[in-house]
Amino acid sequence: MRCGCCLRLRVPACTSPALALIVLLFSYTAPGSLKRTKGTLVQPTYTHKGIVDRALDTAAARGATYADVRIQEQVSQSVQTRNGVVENLLNVKDLGFGVRVIVDCAWGFASSSLLETTEADRIAALAVEIARASTKVRAGTARLSPEAPFVDRFETPVAIDPFTVPIEQKLELLMAADAAMQAVRGIKVALGSLYFQRDDKTFASTEGAYIEQRLFESGCGINAIAVGKSEVQNRSYPNSGGRH
Repeated sequence: MRCGCCLRLRVPACTSPALALIVLLFSYTAPGSLKRTKGTLVQPTYTHKGIVDRALDTAAARGATYADVRIQEQVSQSVQTRNGVVENLLNVKDLGFGVRVIVDCAWGFASSSLLETTEADRIAALAVEIARASTKVRAGTARLSPEAPFVDRFETPVAIDPFTVPIEQKLELLMAADAAMQAVRGIKVALGSLYFQRDDKTFASTEGAYIEQRLFESGCGINAIAVGKSEVQNRSYPNSGGRH
């Protein structure tokens, strides 16, 4: 996880305007800022156990010698400003699951975005059907590594979930950076962005594995465009590729 909003920098009194701008953006620690520490392992919450059990039971009942389920829910937020105006505010949520099985030493896979028990039955049955069809054209046999199953939960440790931080606080940070950029003579375009992402993942198998993950990403970036008599200069921090 990378969270520029949590950095604290000490800058000499003779700091240049450009460096001062960087410090302004990246030394700001809002109440909802994240703290970077080592990951932690805790017991699973079994949030999706009903879906998991239905999918695995259906796959086994229909002849699968092995089956696993992967569920993922991703939430993201992107905020962008341009010259003191909010240019983009996007909240996105994606959800889906997949079932993978082995039948007669052949793999089958099926997936869906509808997280319901009846759909889990349908997708598991479809995966078994596809595996049976795969036996007719397989070049070899599916083999699993002799790895013991794990039951664990990993969470990216954060001081506060960034999605609980009010959008007003996020915009306050971006507007402060925007104002600092536009205060520099010659700056015609000032851009700022924040990005947050949370992934909740579940993996479970008929061998007894049950693993959950909650992963966070966060970052921010600024971009200033200066126009002179005969040239245009563009500077960004920390880089121009996004997802900082």
